[in-house]
Amino acid sequence: MGVLNLSIEYKHEKSVFVVTIHRASYLPAKDPQSGTSDPYIKLCLLPEKKHKVKTRVLRKTLNPVYEETFTFYGLAYNQLQGITLHFIVMSFDRFSRDDVIGEVVVPLANVDLSGSEVNMSRDIKQRIARVS
Repeated sequence: MGVLNLSIEYKHEKSVFVVTIHRASYLPAKDPQSGTSDPYIKLCLLPEKKHKVKTRVLRKTLNPVYEETFTFYGLAYNQLQGITLHFIVMSFDRFSRDDVIGEVVVPLANVDLSGSEVNMSRDIKQRIARVS
């Protein structure tokens, strides 16, 4: 299903949480004619689902490089332990509903954000349940 590379950071001085989506690799082709996909990534902070963002669509690629940063304001450091990052990797489809490629779920409960930026790679899994 592919791999998602991202980094997360909490900036204590400003009380902001920062997520950078670097790239996805080895995505499956959702367009049988071109043998590629038009991927983009949606991110939602669970459980509230209040903060929803998405990357731009990159056309005809199975290894998109985004380097897009999303900043979430108003989150206290002690709230992060209860938050889960939910990434949904999609393929844009001009003529019908966008195709779901897969998802990545990252609970922050076990991530140490007390220091500097944390880089991670996560396998993209088949989507189990519709939560956003």
